Amino acid sequence: MQDLTDSVGIYKHLREVNLSNNDIKDIAEVSRLDYLVHLKAHHNKIQNISFFNDSSMSMQYLQSVDLSFNKI
Repeated sequence: MQDLTDSVGIYKHLREVNLSNNDIKDIAEVSRLDYLVHLKAHHNKIQNISFFNDSSMSMQYLQSVDLSFNKI
């Protein structure tokens, strides 16, 4: 998998997402998951996480993020 699609927003009540070990470059769509608590996206090709700054209010439940082994 390389990209997330707009359809991620359909699952806005997801609490845990594991996108690890893919070739994903952009995970900004996860900011639409208002109830996300745990995000794992290690071992990808993510370069930009600026969406975290823009979506701080919508991701108020986020407690843990693993973005290790990316190109950040």
